[in-house]
Amino acid sequence: MVKDVVKELSEDIMEATSEPRKARDEITKLMDEEIMSQTASENVLTEEEFHEGPKPFIQVNNAIEIVGQIIKNRKGSIPSK
Repeated sequence: MVKDVVKELSEDIMEATSEPRKARDEITKLMDEEIMSQTASENVLTEEEFHEGPKPFIQVNNAIEIVGQIIKNRKGSIPSK
């Protein structure tokens, strides 16, 4: 347990002779590469999932159009001021 903490600390502490900006840049690049590889593998959609994505929006649009047609055709039934 103590060995693990010491190991983590020694990995996190930069050497006094090294250049901190270069070390930070390297660490940032490594972290970015890890994040990009994880998100790239998580965001892969199958063709079926890709085509089913906009399906609810299309259904909602069709429902709105139908309601609009009903209201348009029954405008005499809606009291106007």
